Amino acid sequence: VPLPFPRVFRLEVETMAAAGDDFGADSAGKATEIDAEALSTDNVYWIDYKKDRAFVGSTLCGTRFKITKFIHASEVSSVGLVWEARDQHNGNASVAVKTPKNPSNPQDWPTNWTKELKGLLTFSKLIHPNIMKVYGVYNEKCPTAAGIGKDGQHLPFIVLEHCPCTDLFSFLESRGAFQMRLARHYFVQLMNGIDYIHDMRTSHRDIKPD
Repeated sequence: VPLPFPRVFRLEVETMAAAGDDFGADSAGKATEIDAEALSTDNVYWIDYKKDRAFVGSTLCGTRFKITKFIHASEVSSVGLVWEARDQHNGNASVAVKTPKNPSNPQDWPTNWTKELKGLLTFSKLIHPNIMKVYGVYNEKCPTAAGIGKDGQHLPFIVLEHCPCTDLFSFLESRGAFQMRLARHYFVQLMNGIDYIHDMRTSHRDIKPD
């Protein structure tokens, strides 16, 4: 009997990286250091997903990533807004773009962003079917032509594998409790991903259904 959709479980990228790592990865997977001091609250633009509707339809990295829709706003992550986009330089492949949300404590922004990038750099080196892929970390001028931000402001963002199904918490809410067979199917994949991470001398800091 076929298993209900979705079949593959993936861990989202939240890690405790080893000390001494660089702070980012470009689209080719090479380490790219981003100076946290340059990412001050004076020149970072935080997108308001309720007001900045023109962000959908705009492009980043020139014409490469076209934002197609808003997906999710996280209450806990420093990079809390998730968007679906198309990589127009790679067969129009679907990707996820994460942008910063307006922080409750702006003075903590550089430190939190640096921590986020250290974790992403670690995950960009991990290749496993049960781990989300990191495609790149970018920092560029705001797309002011689309009415986003002002001259001199920049928009840091992260490009990840897009998993279009849903997160585990939402899946549980919509389906109710899993039957043992399906629970075992996902749990084995979860353990496979964690086992691989530990083999790579990395620990996941925040395993939760959502």
